[in-house]
Amino acid sequence: MSGAFGWVKADVGGGGTRVHRSDDFVGAKAAYAGGARCVDIGFDPNDGKSRKIDAFATKLGSRVVPDGMGMLSSTAANVVMVILDVTGSMREWPQEIFKRLPLLYVDLVRYFGSDDVEVLFIAHGDASGSDRYPIQVGRFAKGPDLDAVLASFEREGGGCGRQSERESHELVAYHLVERIDTGSAQNVLAFFVTDEAGYDAIDADQVRQHLGVSMNRECATAKNVFMKLSISADVYAVVCDTRTYDRPIAPKWWREMLGAEHVLNLDDARRIVDVILGVVALGTGKDQEFDLDLTKRQVGMRFGRDNIAKVQKTLAIVRKGGAAKLLAPPDQTGSNAGTRSLLD
Repeated sequence: MSGAFGWVKADVGGGGTRVHRSDDFVGAKAAYAGGARCVDIGFDPNDGKSRKIDAFATKLGSRVVPDGMGMLSSTAANVVMVILDVTGSMREWPQEIFKRLPLLYVDLVRYFGSDDVEVLFIAHGDASGSDRYPIQVGRFAKGPDLDAVLASFEREGGGCGRQSERESHELVAYHLVERIDTGSAQNVLAFFVTDEAGYDAIDADQVRQHLGVSMNRECATAKNVFMKLSISADVYAVVCDTRTYDRPIAPKWWREMLGAEHVLNLDDARRIVDVILGVVALGTGKDQEFDLDLTKRQVGMRFGRDNIAKVQKTLAIVRKGGAAKLLAPPDQTGSNAGTRSLLD
């Protein structure tokens, strides 16, 4: 199942994971430039109502919107978790990731130097408001299987719960700490993509209602939860300038949670995937390769030079030392000599 994003088979013996060839930018660039028909769970600012996904979703059969009730585990060596704020203020930002899904996955495989990569998408709103789906946890998936994961999400365009400019990031972080097992992975990265802050305290009623468990009192505050999450994952916030707020509180809140070097400010929705890939490439020592890839993708673009500059500006704080060094895939002897854990 891959028609929406133009996946092609890798040039390998036997039917391997269906991905672009390492040198094939055609399909990915078409989506990157907005020319591909893709899953659309975008928010329509004209009516503000929840709406279904486009015709591609109907090919999947009956759709079950995911929730946060279950536990998940990944056995992949490399795990990337992308947590998307899908409330109304985010407008087109989440969809820009979906449009570039092959680019994201294929380049993750290249930068990790291994096809043992799984991605987890989580969509969320504000659990303190009237959202019907305040936390939607997908499943760990590879390649074209990610199409179905994204197609299962519902975009409500809600938010604005008990406090303006805040969404339930802390509840998602709690879920990642308490309900998701990535213990066998060598590299785990989590990217929160949002234009708003979270709440400072974990709400026990929300944990019970939306995650189906009693709250661990050691994780009663957002600060404690993010500290625990940062032990098992390299955590970043991509703080989006959606021009919704004159003086947004999100950058300060995220810096308090993660530290300044893990907060990436971005003012262009089309560059989200570039930024995520840039962080991974830096951690794996592929930053020069990333720079070349970024330049290739912008060849012939009207504002290509400006687009490159925006990405580099956002990544500047990480390139000054904020990115953890990631483990390389084992060699034929099974050794990881010359590498170190992101916890070292």
